Amino acid sequence: MATYFIQLGTRSGLPATVTGNLLSLSALLAVAVRLGAGALTDRAPHRNAALITTMMLTGGLGLVLIAIGTPVTFVFGSALAFSAGWGWTGLLLATTLRLVARKAENAGHTVQIGIYTGATVAPYAFAGLAGAYGFTGAALIAATAAFAGAAAMTAGALLARRIE
Repeated sequence: MATYFIQLGTRSGLPATVTGNLLSLSALLAVAVRLGAGALTDRAPHRNAALITTMMLTGGLGLVLIAIGTPVTFVFGSALAFSAGWGWTGLLLATTLRLVARKAENAGHTVQIGIYTGATVAPYAFAGLAGAYGFTGAALIAATAAFAGAAAMTAGALLARRIE
């Protein structure tokens, strides 16, 4: 999201200066969301998976709004995608370690490899998708990936609870 934020914003009809300022505000919002989500999960750790799923779904919704391509939908979509859509990664690691406590070292390793590989590959993949399908298509594909991630998180959490 951050890599293509300015391009997505200007293609939605916002001036580059406004889009740059929105990027800064979205980053501050992301910090606030991460702190708030962390506080929520500290109080109710058994609901971490539900919060992560909600954050993934919110990020996916934000990407759908960005794909619509108007200035208003970009502003709202970028706030959702940038803050909630990215704020779940640390919570995912903590939740995984809690859900798979007997194999925490393997689970933590697997989650971190996935997160860092995704962070490395995603900008290149988005560029390839944008080249092939345009920014709208790439944003919709990314939204679909977020929705699939939310479904996988839900299924994994349910499976882990059954195994316990």
